[in-house]
Amino acid sequence: MWGMAFTFFLFMAAWARRGELPEAFQHPAAEASILRFILRTLLLLFGLAPLLWGVDDNVRITRYAHSAWRLQDGVINGEPLAITQTTDGYMWVGTANGLLRFAGVRFVPWVSSDGQQFSKSVYSLLPGTNGSLWIGTGSGLAALRDGALKNYPTTSGRVNSIIRDRQGVVWFARSRVRDESGPICSVMADTVKCYGKSDGIPFPYAGALAEDSFGNLWFGSPTVAIRWKPDSFSTFKLMIPKSNEGLEGVSAIAPATDGSVWVGMARQGHQLGLQRLWKDKWTSFRIARFDGESLSVSALYLDKQNALWVGTQNQGIYRIQGDDVDHFSAVDGLSSDGINAFFEDHEGNMWITTSSGVDSLHDLKVVSLSAREGLGGNRPGPLLIAREGTVWIGNHGAFDHVHRPDSGSSGDSLNRLQLRVTQFGPGGFGRLLRNRAMIPKLHNQELYILIMRQP
Repeated sequence: MWGMAFTFFLFMAAWARRGELPEAFQHPAAEASILRFILRTLLLLFGLAPLLWGVDDNVRITRYAHSAWRLQDGVINGEPLAITQTTDGYMWVGTANGLLRFAGVRFVPWVSSDGQQFSKSVYSLLPGTNGSLWIGTGSGLAALRDGALKNYPTTSGRVNSIIRDRQGVVWFARSRVRDESGPICSVMADTVKCYGKSDGIPFPYAGALAEDSFGNLWFGSPTVAIRWKPDSFSTFKLMIPKSNEGLEGVSAIAPATDGSVWVGMARQGHQLGLQRLWKDKWTSFRIARFDGESLSVSALYLDKQNALWVGTQNQGIYRIQGDDVDHFSAVDGLSSDGINAFFEDHEGNMWITTSSGVDSLHDLKVVSLSAREGLGGNRPGPLLIAREGTVWIGNHGAFDHVHRPDSGSSGDSLNRLQLRVTQFGPGGFGRLLRNRAMIPKLHNQELYILIMRQP
């Protein structure tokens, strides 16, 4: 069985590496499906199915499996600006120079049936039904259906965001509009309707666009954020200093499940950066050593576990979950510290487009701990696992105590645990010995620690 599976895998991988598949699998949906089937089958056979899991927000970002496709490697034809996944499983990336499709092997420029490539800049993407794709370009809206591209000539301007509301209506926000038709438009049955000043929208352009749990649309300008429906609206003036008025304002919006709205602004400073609108009042987000006003926010994304991913212009990624804030940047391997967009795929993997490439994050079955996760050093020695699951680690200049949290954990895999590390450095062993309840028993015997010092 192993030999047959491995041979089949090598056969299909060889075709994929050459950029083509046998005739039976040349249909796009079939190609994507067979590649996913091969990967899943091989992983299941070798007991590696957990590699297909998405990202667990209880795990530090540095402990995820990380893949990156960089511009400098020549695998992407321009700066990646947008990313999404269609219902047939394909990942799509919009770049400054066109549209790319990713089926698990490589990025391929989309080409029409008559051999024409899509050469416009793509700023936003939205999956449609039956594998279709909505495309926001620098000159209007387009849709890709069954391999055919349809342009909407009445949607001039740059389409910055596209969403689908709870009723299935497609909405988009645009800028650089030359007429007075308005910055927010809807599409129903291929009919486009735009909304402007007469509908309560006081500015001619919009960037970020989102829908909250009550069916309201949210968007913003350099000075205000708007909660809007075709028959009602409310404006919330941003607390922007006069020195910043007229400059770029709202860059990202993410309505939360608790009724609050996260708003990111492209500039950092007092009452800027990452803000939260709660009960119609603005609040800055500060916690421990993290200050949201210090960020230049470029993207916001709430994942399936309600963790907030914050993309910045030059500071990498922050992930906020409750009182915990995690950070991941180019120093950790991210393709760039300039973030353009996030997307969580069907399997829970997190994708990021940056100014220099595309990154993907997912969980691993086996995780590693280092000083970054709280160990006292990166030279661990003796290790002991107590009966209740606590791990004791002799480290260079420290004694580490790694244990499960008191509550909120489930599962047996280390990557499903929010591990806590207690360090006992020089001078700290007296505290350890005084708290004897922390020391594990080995068959009713005490744990003895031998500390050797250099003369």
